[in-house]
Amino acid sequence: MDARSISDFVVDVEQRFPVDHWQAQGIAIWPLLRIQLYFKLFNRALLRPGDHTPMLMERLKRRSVRQMDIRLRGARAARTDAARTPSKNSPAEVVFVSDGVSQLRVEQGWFDRFCDPIAVMARKRGLRTFTITLGDAFNIPRVGPGVFLQPHMERLKIEALFRSLLPGKGLTTLQPEINALNKWLGGIDPSLKFSPRKLGAQVTALRLIAESFEQMLAMRGARVAFVVSYYNMEGMAFCHAARTLGIRTFELQHGVAGEFHAAYGRWTRLPPNGYSLLPEIFWAWSPEDADFINSWAMRTSGAHRAEPTGNVFVTGWRGGLVPKSPDLEERVRKLVDLEFSASHYLVALQPGLMDENTLKPLLQAAARIGKQACWWFRLHPMNRDQGEPLRHMLQKEGLTNVEIEEASELPLLALLPEADVVLTHSSSTVLEAEAFGVPSVIMSQYGADLFPLSLSKGTARAAFSPDAIVDALQGFRDFKRGRQAAIADGLSMIESALDTIPPHQAGVPH
Repeated sequence: MDARSISDFVVDVEQRFPVDHWQAQGIAIWPLLRIQLYFKLFNRALLRPGDHTPMLMERLKRRSVRQMDIRLRGARAARTDAARTPSKNSPAEVVFVSDGVSQLRVEQGWFDRFCDPIAVMARKRGLRTFTITLGDAFNIPRVGPGVFLQPHMERLKIEALFRSLLPGKGLTTLQPEINALNKWLGGIDPSLKFSPRKLGAQVTALRLIAESFEQMLAMRGARVAFVVSYYNMEGMAFCHAARTLGIRTFELQHGVAGEFHAAYGRWTRLPPNGYSLLPEIFWAWSPEDADFINSWAMRTSGAHRAEPTGNVFVTGWRGGLVPKSPDLEERVRKLVDLEFSASHYLVALQPGLMDENTLKPLLQAAARIGKQACWWFRLHPMNRDQGEPLRHMLQKEGLTNVEIEEASELPLLALLPEADVVLTHSSSTVLEAEAFGVPSVIMSQYGADLFPLSLSKGTARAAFSPDAIVDALQGFRDFKRGRQAAIADGLSMIESALDTIPPHQAGVPH
């Protein structure tokens, strides 16, 4: 399955079942199922299956160990970085939800690429900010005030597991609809079915997490919220809580968000006032992405809409909102001069897509090109511990003119101006490279489906075999870099959003 057929499958489900009427515990839950189905299909199509599926007791054991690890490391990080953790009722007009992955290390600490440029502008206006960091990375020190909330989220999930077993909890009256969906999915592939018990626990967890967010937002007097990667349980719960309180939510695009991404494209069944689990306003990187969202959002009576804001990270980087370490230029220059080569190729790796089978065409192409190029293999933030296995794989292919560590640690936007071409399976780095006038080679049909505009403009080429990759790279030798996009529009959009929030006044109750 490619990206288009995965999206077609999800749309087919929406057309067969009245998903816009599915409610459990007072929440229209189709967005939760839609995203899960999308990733089930993604894993089925692109990722290699594991050796075996662990038995129930083994899964419970692994989950318990993981949750204990998250709680211990989260508590340790909060204590170590206590100076950045405000009191529970500390007011904040602007709240951010960070995915905990979209971060880079700057001199002052860890900086969220999409939240913190806006936070910097907000604080300059006298607005108080607060960042909720999800995930289990627990990067410290942080550059702004906030809280690591994943340990609390994990406790609520455990509580939800037990609550869902009580009478009147779990899926309640929605059970027949889920059974009908499972019967249809099971006829295609049993692995696509939803566990009613697990889904009931998830709905209960979503409601408990939303109630926790609602209390937090109300206590802080939040007036606007910015969310990165809304399409997980915590992100959807936050959107639900904000909508309950009448707080405007902006979703900050952090990667691919086109027609075939289930979180953003081709919603065909929607309640008249939209879904409470979705944000109100999507800040899109391009007019095309905004158009894909607005094509369905226009049917929600204003509950959802998209605005083409541009990439907040690119805007912040060029606009001086992202701190840069004093030795940044020196480190980049050393990387460029590390190997005397005619070309520098940046390989943007992705989670689950860096096994030997997936990378084989690229590795064979690199071996044919030889010393004519230096290869920068950039690990995804979720795979920073995979440097040694990757290095071993490259050595097996006889590739020595490679760099992994600095290519992964340096900010992406510092590397792109020095790269001749970006290569990737399907990473949104294609779009970020385009903003710097750098062309890309897309090495999968799935990726080609995600970037049709880049392919049509000639800023990207699709190549799936070693010969095709070599040809694509040679075809870009005389590529003329276009003018970089202006940052004024992106800055003005952020300013406009902040204009609606008056700064606090000393001595005035919030």
